Amino acid sequence: MKYKRTPFWEVVEKAKWTEHFDYIEGRNKIKKFKDETYIADFIDLRNELEEKIDSLGREWYDENIGLGDDGLNDLIANIIGHGKETYEDVLQHPEKAKEFEAIESFLYVFY
Repeated sequence: MKYKRTPFWEVVEKAKWTEHFDYIEGRNKIKKFKDETYIADFIDLRNELEEKIDSLGREWYDENIGLGDDGLNDLIANIIGHGKETYEDVLQHPEKAKEFEAIESFLYVFY
């Protein structure tokens, strides 16, 4: 029988990030899905959204978000933690990124 990995967005939903915003709690909820390829998926999504946010320009970014590198990473991770629909909405409308907080990184759920 061939191993079948649970799709990334299903695992994100199982982490229930928006219920607790705690990466340790999220990690406990998905520990049976431990797979390092989820980190690669996360990084690909993170990079894609960062490019969209960057496309708004430095002035917009400074006025509306104004975070350093770590803060921006946490902001994007939080958006990913909100799930596929939210992520895709912000990807289509990157100006919505300013509506989210830079909460300790959702990426840590996968470690």
